[in-house]
Amino acid sequence: MNSQPFKRSKNNTSPKRKLNKRQTVTIRKKTVVQAYSQEHELEHLIDSGEWELLFQTPAFIKRSPEGQIHALTKAIDCRIRNLEKTLSYLINRGPKQRPAAMNLLHQMGRLRTLRDEALEKFYLSGQIAIPEEARTDKIDFF
Repeated sequence: MNSQPFKRSKNNTSPKRKLNKRQTVTIRKKTVVQAYSQEHELEHLIDSGEWELLFQTPAFIKRSPEGQIHALTKAIDCRIRNLEKTLSYLINRGPKQRPAAMNLLHQMGRLRTLRDEALEKFYLSGQIAIPEEARTDKIDFF
């Protein structure tokens, strides 16, 4: 049995394969396509922290105002957590990464301020999560 399946070139730098001039390769691959609902898409955007894209999603627009503000704050919180992971990576890379880490801290601060302002505006505006026509005698805490 030959221990070298390839012919080596004279300078022994790279092996050369002996190939036929024309070869046909058939690849049989099963492709699975999954269709996600609008709610799944919205949950993916929230979990990945893509709060800017929420406003374009039909599932977000269909939600109540309180559901929208909670989805928005959750997405912002997820973005902040993602940035915290990136920050720890930059800090561990050394002092050369200090400007990038400072920019990241600044961005995290702006996101926290945005989240707090959105919550404050929503809850100070007097919006009620349950509209008048949806209230019944069963809900007696109003």
